[in-house]
Amino acid sequence: MAIITVFPGTNAIQNAVNMATSGDVILVNEGVYNESITITTNNIRIVTSSREVFLDGNNTLANAFILTGITGVEINRFNIANYTSDGITLNNSDFNLITRNTITDVGEDGIDLESSVGNLLLKNKIKNVGGTGIEISDSSNNNWAVDNKVRENTGDGILITESSAANGVFGNLIVNNNGAGILVSGDFNIFERNKINENENNGILLQATANDNFIFRNKFDDNEPNNIINNGIDNNFLRNNLD
Repeated sequence: MAIITVFPGTNAIQNAVNMATSGDVILVNEGVYNESITITTNNIRIVTSSREVFLDGNNTLANAFILTGITGVEINRFNIANYTSDGITLNNSDFNLITRNTITDVGEDGIDLESSVGNLLLKNKIKNVGGTGIEISDSSNNNWAVDNKVRENTGDGILITESSAANGVFGNLIVNNNGAGILVSGDFNIFERNKINENENNGILLQATANDNFIFRNKFDDNEPNNIINNGIDNNFLRNNLD
């Protein structure tokens, strides 16, 4: 295992990623980095030395991080802003850890999972993005979104599409999104202990294709027009607090 230290410069993080081999740690020092990073190596950690590490897309770059066909990568504690597409995109990428990142002012989704399995999205802050805060789509199964703060986004707070199943959404704060707090079209997902407040297209909206989901011990407050809309079949509700 090697520790590769990065300081601001042209394509500095991408150059370090290109050098890395499985098991390496890329340590990014404070500063502003204007780059889009494509991860091509499994089992590396990309972490920051402080909270003052900024990825700025200058409203011209598409994504801050792109993972395609990648496993076992950690992305930890970046400030991500001003990208035209997504903050972090995982495509056909499994068992990665996306944690403690702050994503604001990107054109589309904060974190976008496509055809990806077993990822953990933990303690991220996603605010004021042009699309959905967290999107789980295209047969993305068995992912966990835990203790994230998802607020004031143009679309839904969290979106789980029809083909995605058995995902867990636990302990998230989902507030004041222009779409639904949580929009669900898939089956067998679990939503537990989330705080879902003041969203403009219902707190949780279960579409007609959303069946056999479990909605337990969530707190709903002041969502419009309703806290819960259930259009699916055999969805299970227990001990939710509706104000």
